[in-house]
Amino acid sequence: MVNLEHNFSSCNELANSLANEIAEKLKEAIKKDGKASIALSGGSTPKKCLTNLAN
Repeated sequence: MVNLEHNFSSCNELANSLANEIAEKLKEAIKKDGKASIALSGGSTPKKCLTNLAN
């Protein structure tokens, strides 16, 4: 198991970083398999991340 620790100075920085990481993983899956799927929780918790991911 790999333990990673990230420190972010703001919620926006966290949301941007997470959206970028998700986008990269999706791109890798599409390149490899021609498609990708993702399931995310709803509600207000991931809202900033999802907004950034959509852009």
